[in-house]
Amino acid sequence: MNPDPIIKCYPRKEIGKILKNAREQKHLSQQEVADRLFISRPEVSKMEAGKVSIPVTRFLYYCLIVDISPSIVINKIVKIINPSH
Repeated sequence: MNPDPIIKCYPRKEIGKILKNAREQKHLSQQEVADRLFISRPEVSKMEAGKVSIPVTRFLYYCLIVDISPSIVINKIVKIINPSH
């Protein structure tokens, strides 16, 4: 059985880089984001490194915290996955 192509190309690292960049632009530490998300700092680190999948609600709250539109993140990811889009 072949893996689902969408899961195969799920760009966790790229999403993490975008979120980390947005966090750093707001001059927030991983601990500050973790406190607002009610998770541990190592969990934020794993998210930003692309080591874990990010639940949708957590992704949305993270975007709110760092003041980036979820649609901007998604559009950037679409361009990474499909540069001709």
